[in-house]
Amino acid sequence: MSNLKQFKQMFLAQLKLTLREKQAWFWGIFFPVILMVIFMTIFGGGSNDDFSTKVAIVNESPNETSTMMAKQLQQIPIIEVSKNEPASEKKAKVLVKEKKVDAAIILPDSAHATSIKLIVNKENEKSVSTQVVSGVLDQ
Repeated sequence: MSNLKQFKQMFLAQLKLTLREKQAWFWGIFFPVILMVIFMTIFGGGSNDDFSTKVAIVNESPNETSTMMAKQLQQIPIIEVSKNEPASEKKAKVLVKEKKVDAAIILPDSAHATSIKLIVNKENEKSVSTQVVSGVLDQ
């Protein structure tokens, strides 16, 4: 007999022995399925709520660039822009500190300015909301 033929016969014999045992069926098939169901129940995303973050936009000196940026930020579905927008940076800081909004975006004063200021609460600096807003602004 060739080695391949012997290997095939030994493999089939071992497979038949394994499949005859009920414990092999349990540990090989049913236990992983049961474990998967348990972990999916515990760690599965049971929440159907969509994520959104509340942001205040400060446009102290409106210009063409800052107005365009504000409109674009309002069109992003996960960013909920505060309706009673603060008129100044100080008011925005107060809103963030009092946790009425998750973050405040200070738009540039002039059309030539390239930096946007993001104000977040120090306690929530690593929160998902902060990461989302800073990620959007980085783009």
